[in-house]
Amino acid sequence: MNKNFQEDCEQWAIGKQPGMLWKLKHYILFPTFRIVFWKRIGENTHNSFLLFLVKLKLWRYQNKYLITMPYDTHVGGGISFPHGGPVVITGGAKIGKCAIIHPNVLIGGQIYEGCPTLGNRVFVGNGAKIIGKIKIGDDVFIAPGTVVVKDIPTGSVVVGNPSKIINQNGPEYVKKYLYSTW
Repeated sequence: MNKNFQEDCEQWAIGKQPGMLWKLKHYILFPTFRIVFWKRIGENTHNSFLLFLVKLKLWRYQNKYLITMPYDTHVGGGISFPHGGPVVITGGAKIGKCAIIHPNVLIGGQIYEGCPTLGNRVFVGNGAKIIGKIKIGDDVFIAPGTVVVKDIPTGSVVVGNPSKIINQNGPEYVKKYLYSTW
């Protein structure tokens, strides 16, 4: 398929297991993988009828599993939603590679005023809100319940409402969650 889908498979530990059966198992058992799978198909589709079918399938899974991510949202490879639950990502948001997004998260803003840009390897904890035209650097750990409305530098650990940077140990915290196998 494409490079992003290969990175998704590696993040979900599919690339480490032999055979197509393992990939099929992930497709059946992990509903959030289905959303990412259909989103990746939509990224490479230029046929209008096939794109309609992809949007329909994506819409079905998004409503079923409560993850709203428009098919044209820019999302890097390796994104994962480790738990099902409501997640809202607006169409103008940009998410880098290997992002980990937990339930009850809002990543959004107004398209005309600007939307968030997340770097690579960003962990977004349960209930976090990232709002407005802001930039989140690479290897950032956003703790559960944090409300982020200003730029966050690379390697930070962010907590609270309003958000505060408590240290620069983001890569250590993110690494704990990034390649965990379920």
